Amino acid sequence: MRGTEVLTCRLRGRLAREVEKSDGALVVVGDRVQVETLPDGSGIIEEVLPRRSAVARKAAGRIPREQVLAANVDLAAVVVSLREPRFKPGTVMQFVLGARAGGVEPLVVLNKVDLDCGNLAQAEEALAPVRAAGVCCVATSAKNGDGLEDLAGCLRGCWTLFYGQSGVGKSSLLNRLCPEAAARTSAVSHVTGRGRHTTSGSTLYALPEGGFVIDTPGVRSFSFWNAPEREDVAGLFPEIEALAGMCRFRDCAHDREPGCAVREALDRGEIDARRYRHYVRLARGARRHGWRHR
Repeated sequence: MRGTEVLTCRLRGRLAREVEKSDGALVVVGDRVQVETLPDGSGIIEEVLPRRSAVARKAAGRIPREQVLAANVDLAAVVVSLREPRFKPGTVMQFVLGARAGGVEPLVVLNKVDLDCGNLAQAEEALAPVRAAGVCCVATSAKNGDGLEDLAGCLRGCWTLFYGQSGVGKSSLLNRLCPEAAARTSAVSHVTGRGRHTTSGSTLYALPEGGFVIDTPGVRSFSFWNAPEREDVAGLFPEIEALAGMCRFRDCAHDREPGCAVREALDRGEIDARRYRHYVRLARGARRHGWRHR
């Protein structure tokens, strides 16, 4: 990175032992650390400073384990596409909630609007419910440059995490925003329709106009590690949040409870059934990870 000194470091012995015990990463991209510089030009990490934010998910595998994708970021850019891979509103909302649960502002970037069935009108239609949830959205094309100026403006001066499913074009966008990154890209598999993993580890890049972007390997879904608050889930669905206070029970989950104003509105056709199903799926996922009742 231009104007930035790169120092190869290792963990102090006691920190390395903590990593062995926890079976996880003690230091992730974005962490602030205290380092002792050695005579040979390398360094030893003495302490990992407290994080002001972190985007974390439940790691794959049978044993529950936290996987922190990035720490101390201002913005989490959820990169998606209309197709190759297909746009899934529920999955997008999972990524958005994952960012908010970690104290990070989400940004949804709909890439590949250059594809023949992915024109701008369709992009705006797909993004409409996301915008209604109060989430900033940008439609882009890494291929022809559409929307890149708007995206660069959102990222300027920020520490940003790029994350999302494989094959949506995270690395391609980064190459357009920061040509010196030379991030690897590959085509989506035409056999499965899923993206190939082209980024093997999280990497920090400096943007020419100021700010940093952390590029991460693609994931197929976002499993909550820190469960979002009930209010955070409902906040993505303003039409549901507006009716919540009219339910019979104050802690109504708007799922199967009697006297639920949300379900009554659904039966009358006043709430979109697909949007309601997205809400229930996200709410149940949050409950499985333990809502923090106030």
